[in-house]
Amino acid sequence: MEIEETKDYSSSHLIPDEIKWAIIFLKKLGGSNKGIASAIFQHFNRSVCHKSVKRIWEKFQRTDSVENQWNQAGRPRLLTEDDLEALALHCVEDRIASVKERIEDLGIEASRETVNRRLLDMGYKAYRARKKPLLTEEHMVERLQFAETYKDWTVEDWENVIFSDESAFRLTNSNGRTMVRRLEDEAWE
Repeated sequence: MEIEETKDYSSSHLIPDEIKWAIIFLKKLGGSNKGIASAIFQHFNRSVCHKSVKRIWEKFQRTDSVENQWNQAGRPRLLTEDDLEALALHCVEDRIASVKERIEDLGIEASRETVNRRLLDMGYKAYRARKKPLLTEEHMVERLQFAETYKDWTVEDWENVIFSDESAFRLTNSNGRTMVRRLEDEAWE
């Protein structure tokens, strides 16, 4: 004696073709959408709403099929290879531009999130810029002269000097942090 294997149709959100064909069969017999949804639940133990029954029937009338019509490869990418090459070149030419500025400069028709995701896919991550001192030759000479002038001062001499509180004032980028868009191995470029 063979034991009939029961199938579990409740786990997936997609409706299997077997259930879709049962809906078509019942619809051809003149069943109502709600009645068919109830019959599917009783026979297959799968909850299907009457709107899904209607949608499956209308699709069958249009295409004469119950198979899913979507493209297995998915939606084509919004950014072309030329766009990606232009983005990579822009990252090399202007390291500190924001994604929004890159979109405007290149005239790309895509969201900030899409462009950022493609940049990350290509390896262009936003890193904190390496700090480098902004000293000119003149600054270095002046500092050396100051150090040579006061190198022989004692602690008592320095006690007579008043050091006022210092504050940093920045006209741009108030937190002092600059982000650069670069590849991982381009830290010092």
